[in-house]
Amino acid sequence: MDEKTIIAQMKHLVDQLAALRRSAVAVVLIEPTDEAYDHVAPQLVMEDVFCSTTGRWPNGFSLTLLNETN
Repeated sequence: MDEKTIIAQMKHLVDQLAALRRSAVAVVLIEPTDEAYDHVAPQLVMEDVFCSTTGRWPNGFSLTLLNETN
């Protein structure tokens, strides 16, 4: 399965979830861009992103919104 197919399926699931919750839902992909994170578990990547003490998006991570509206 290719990346476009997977993203399309995720968007479909998000649309279904939003309908069930009766509210908007965002699906994001957070990826480390620093080689030091190559073999780090996803939950630890999330901890580092959300424990940033600067109040800004931390360096070394990218953020992609997967279910953008058209």
